[in-house]
Amino acid sequence: MEYTFKGYRILCVYQQVDSELAQELVDFWIDNKAIPNLQRARQRVPQVVLIARNTAGQIAGVSTVYSSKLYRKQQYYFLRMFIRPADRLFGLGLLMGKRTRDHLSSLQTIDKPKGMAFVTENIKLMRSGMRREFERIGYKCQGKTRRGFDLWISDF
Repeated sequence: MEYTFKGYRILCVYQQVDSELAQELVDFWIDNKAIPNLQRARQRVPQVVLIARNTAGQIAGVSTVYSSKLYRKQQYYFLRMFIRPADRLFGLGLLMGKRTRDHLSSLQTIDKPKGMAFVTENIKLMRSGMRREFERIGYKCQGKTRRGFDLWISDF
């Protein structure tokens, strides 16, 4: 799957990351201080769903997921995303999050998680305008985490 957004190419690479792309992802995270630990960056590679490339072909953003129980009950995919500061266009993160959810919901797997969840660790994502955008694309706020961040879910 491939999408475009304002000159950016968004590619689905879920469970298809080769060694060359894996190294490029690790370098992206380390260079941008998104994941400062080399071992943790390497561990994150199998969780990559989408990458966004800018017009120069560089990785500009990445979405990853891992599966975990929400409130020790139902299994959900938990979304994490990093977009390089120079490439943070309004709408790019929303589109990547939506397309990540769309791809995962289309998978036909045994014991598929119930939906997708994310925590807004970036304070800018907790503003009223962003909250409306999350609601518009189908997420429901479930309240606050212990650290005071919003927890959002969208069932498949």
